[in-house]
Amino acid sequence: MATDLELAAAQRAFAKTRRDNAPVLAARFDAERRLIVLKLATGVELSFPPALLRGFEAAGAEDLAEAEINAGTHVHFMPLDEGFYVPDLMTQLVGRNWLAVDMGKAGGKAQSPVKAAAARANGARGGRPRKPVV
Repeated sequence: MATDLELAAAQRAFAKTRRDNAPVLAARFDAERRLIVLKLATGVELSFPPALLRGFEAAGAEDLAEAEINAGTHVHFMPLDEGFYVPDLMTQLVGRNWLAVDMGKAGGKAQSPVKAAAARANGARGGRPRKPVV
């Protein structure tokens, strides 16, 4: 059985994971604008047309009237019996490349003794090897 300290540490870790993964606090359908609106823990509201999601193309206002949030990352619309995973939705809406580009830039800027030593070794051998001409 977990001690009180272990339980408190686990609860803090869980709360940090939820914050870091921008969980959904609320989900609703705005019938006037015909948009699904998600309120994230970060304070951001994200809205998008339901037709962007597979299974939601023909959904009407009555199908989207009741949303259930599971684990802060899954949104399920009961009348429609369809749902989505919010991190996958974000990838679908904004694309995967922008994140990969930013991560690549950050990695390229990283400085470490190992990276510096590798750069010096490459420089001592004449620099980066030339690409073969085809």
